Amino acid sequence: MTIVKNGTLAIFAAAIVLLGSAGNVFSIEEEQKEIRDFEGSWYFQKNTNLPEEIEGDDDGTVSSSFRLQDNAMIYFERKRETFRPQPEVFQKDKLSMEVKVECTEGKAVSGNIFIKDKDGLWFQSRKTYGIPPGSWQKVEVDLKSSSYDLVPEGHSASWSCLNAAIIHTMGFKVFGAENRQIRLSCRDLKLSGERIPPEFHFMNLEHPDKTQINKMVEGHFELSREYFNPFNADEIKVDVQVLTPDSKEITVPAYFTMDYVRQLHFNREMRTPAGKAHWAFRFTPSDSGTYKYRIVATDFTDAVKNEITTPYFKLEVEPAGNPGVVRVCQDDKRYFELSTGEFFYPIGFNIHSVKDVRSETELKLGYRPDRGTYSYEEYFSAMSKNGVNAVEIWMAAWSFALEWTSSRTDYYGLGRYNLFNAWRLDHVLDDARQKGIYVHLVLDNHGKLSSSTDPEWDNSPHNKKTPFAAADGAMLDLPKDFFTDKEAERYYLNRNRYVAARWGAYTNIFGFEFWSEIDLITKHDEVYNSGRSVEWHKMAADHFMALDSGRHILTTHTCGEYNNPIKHRKFYELPEISYVVGDAYRDNTPFVDHMVKHTEKLRELKKPLLITEYGGNPHGSAFSALEADLHAGLWSSFFCEQAGSPFLWWHDFIHDKGKYQHFRGFSLFMKDIDPRNKNFTFPELQVVSKEGAVNNALYRCMSAGNHKEYYAWAFKKSCLENYPEDVSSVEPLEDHMIVLKGFPQNSGFKVDFLDTMTGETIKTDIAAVAENGDLKVELPPFKIDIAMKIKPENPSAGNNAAVTGGLETK
Repeated sequence: MTIVKNGTLAIFAAAIVLLGSAGNVFSIEEEQKEIRDFEGSWYFQKNTNLPEEIEGDDDGTVSSSFRLQDNAMIYFERKRETFRPQPEVFQKDKLSMEVKVECTEGKAVSGNIFIKDKDGLWFQSRKTYGIPPGSWQKVEVDLKSSSYDLVPEGHSASWSCLNAAIIHTMGFKVFGAENRQIRLSCRDLKLSGERIPPEFHFMNLEHPDKTQINKMVEGHFELSREYFNPFNADEIKVDVQVLTPDSKEITVPAYFTMDYVRQLHFNREMRTPAGKAHWAFRFTPSDSGTYKYRIVATDFTDAVKNEITTPYFKLEVEPAGNPGVVRVCQDDKRYFELSTGEFFYPIGFNIHSVKDVRSETELKLGYRPDRGTYSYEEYFSAMSKNGVNAVEIWMAAWSFALEWTSSRTDYYGLGRYNLFNAWRLDHVLDDARQKGIYVHLVLDNHGKLSSSTDPEWDNSPHNKKTPFAAADGAMLDLPKDFFTDKEAERYYLNRNRYVAARWGAYTNIFGFEFWSEIDLITKHDEVYNSGRSVEWHKMAADHFMALDSGRHILTTHTCGEYNNPIKHRKFYELPEISYVVGDAYRDNTPFVDHMVKHTEKLRELKKPLLITEYGGNPHGSAFSALEADLHAGLWSSFFCEQAGSPFLWWHDFIHDKGKYQHFRGFSLFMKDIDPRNKNFTFPELQVVSKEGAVNNALYRCMSAGNHKEYYAWAFKKSCLENYPEDVSSVEPLEDHMIVLKGFPQNSGFKVDFLDTMTGETIKTDIAAVAENGDLKVELPPFKIDIAMKIKPENPSAGNNAAVTGGLETK
């Protein structure tokens, strides 16, 4: 029996008890057992009018009278704040109710059972019922996907275990154009029956048999059983065991997913799910030859775990020139390289998300619509045309996160993942790969655990003091507890398993960053000083590396302080943390000076250094200062021994104001440069007049190289503190030179002078080395800056001997 009263739906089901007796003869005894009380309310809604809450009678009947002119419905809706999927409810395989229609005319009224999730995704019974007036009629649907009893309405997704676990609204809808007065009543709404797991086996397996080196392969399959939470590896775990051509075994986790169709509705990305939810796997072979792989599925829901495997499949991998995964250079740990051997110098900026409120308010750029993946496509097209090969993207709650509070669309708190965001991130990564862009992927931003700086703690699914805490599965009192609570750790590691499974095979993921500005988490210093945060990072890194088939480099990011970027050095002393990332916002210090100090303080860590946030001060600066920082950051990075160009935070400024040309010039300059293991020195050079007067107060020259190849960049200081709006108004520097010391006597060098905005060679000279080893390079007139490439006139001459002299040698 089902009782509906006072806004509560109490669901009962028959529990079957097997009682043993002599002679192995069993009798069956049924008892009524309450399994769940649902908080919620009954509603009536006609056509597109707003719903009206209705009360049930003493016997649990809910009714409403209306004139049927199109459609109307009565339904029970669970309370959003406390709605969390429950396994005992998922185990029921039937939804039924009794329906009665009363009207003056004798014609039957047509209707369907319908089900919605909390976000309104609609399924209804395939069968349309004809309800004759005057008597109660039972209507029922089978909730197993194999029954095909439920069909989509307004989308094209198939009913699956995902939907069965998150039933939020249940009701009956009638329709017709009779324009007659009727009374619709519902009672005895209940979930009943029991899912009986079928034989465990694989279905509809699609597996690749041929690919190329460093080209991702993907397979799809289904399992015969449905699971309450297919994301939970403690319930169902699926792995792919891969045997490489040299007989090494790699285990790659598989993942559960479904497809979507996107559309741009005015300026907003919209989505509808499509097709059947299914399992998938991805991995990227790094060698040619014959690979073998098989799928292993382990079901933990039975009393004894149940494991099935496929036979081994063959995968033939052909040689190809596809770019590899980013690594730390083994011979020169200041830099990055690809697993295929090429030098990799990331040149990019930060598009943490396409929506940046600070750009709108602090830079006063005005409202910017969130067009989702469409915006990223637009950015990437502009980036690829201008030599930008790297970008930072966050898995933030408002962009690509898998978990967040159930109060938001497509989120269900902890442990159940936002598959639309996952599908969108696939799309962005694929588009970036096609356009030659590597993605620095940030798994979590500090705001998720902050109650003060960029605070999101009040909406965090971990915070058990929020209105949606019950729905989210929250367990934490304070943000800092995240690093010590075992339940939070279990959810975190399970999520990272999904991340590694879905995106570990992408060769164009530059690196995974655990946290952005972790030191801004509320009271993080307490867990850092106790050592727990550092231990947590080691644990997280070890876990992720064991699952990541691409073996990507890992890091975590700190905000630091203007003059103390190494405050949290214990993170970067961990061998599991491959490279050092941080901010470089500044006070009134010119950015080139800031870069020099940044490198000086961090060089001792002997790891690649990369700035992933900078640009004026954190609250925005004048456009002239931002453009100066953009240009100075690009060009000074190489000469400051940074592993890549710093990533400007203000992507709206770059895109809307058309500042891509700065990247184009620098990327063309860097195109044929490879400083790895070449004994480069980085002296700062004097800018002197032909008469010998030093002009370092107004101009500056940075350099890098050896006797075989040398590079320099001279610039006007004031222009790289505030970039001139009208470059033509800047007085050019004329009749000046730089002097390199310690070059071999009686040799000549070819000097190419390059425009820093276009990357084009504007002049070529031949310079001779004086008897004292000085190489004087006469500068052509320039307004803001000029770049130089200096190489022996005879390409076979020269060597990797260090260049000495200048203002200082770093």
